[in-house]
Amino acid sequence: LVDSDDFWPEPDMLGELSRLIEAHSADVVLFRVRAWFSETDKSRVKTAPFDHAVLDRFDHDATLHYLLSTPQFPVGVYSLCVERSLLEANHIAFREGVKSEDYDWLLAVLRDSGRIYASDAVYYVYRADRPGSITKHIDLKHLQDLTDIAPGWTEAPGFAAPCLRRDVKNYAAYIFTTALVVSGRVPKAQRRDAVKLLRSHRKLLQNACWWRLRVIRLSTQLVGFRLTTAILHKLYQWKRNKEFQ
Repeated sequence: LVDSDDFWPEPDMLGELSRLIEAHSADVVLFRVRAWFSETDKSRVKTAPFDHAVLDRFDHDATLHYLLSTPQFPVGVYSLCVERSLLEANHIAFREGVKSEDYDWLLAVLRDSGRIYASDAVYYVYRADRPGSITKHIDLKHLQDLTDIAPGWTEAPGFAAPCLRRDVKNYAAYIFTTALVVSGRVPKAQRRDAVKLLRSHRKLLQNACWWRLRVIRLSTQLVGFRLTTAILHKLYQWKRNKEFQ
């Protein structure tokens, strides 16, 4: 599948991914994604090349630990190809009416996968600035869905290895911090309720391991959620402008 504002850089992308699945007996193939800012015609690949010293061993726990503990975790459902049989056997699907459902879907797919292969090729181009894109319009429902998804992973269901359980709990904290970042785009009439909602889920930050997440947790404790979300929103805007202008 491809979003209406995105595109495949290779005409035979699906054929190539299918051949990779067969060649490596994989049920998941990861690949890299290019973000394109059409207003300035600038772009960048969103992740670094994969560490094949880890991934090419096809050790499932080691692969998951690598993905969950580094920036190499898939950036969206458009950054991997999955065997249909894996989805059907494990009843993995999007929940209807839920925003940011990628997090749920990706964690379930990687947890239930058998063999994961990674390609350093770029097989998808994500348009980062389309007017009217759903990612540009954040409302209270969006935050409610994020704060509903994150708690479902705080106990790392289905992950047995201690390091993976720690990784997944940290990732649940990361999901919550994305709600903090995007809350700056909530309509003014909803901001009071948004801050109240986020504050009520502050325990999700307890399992944060990454230093950036710990800094955010400290900020909420020192200056509160309202100011922390305002700071994160400004930092996000600055970083995005720096990358694409």
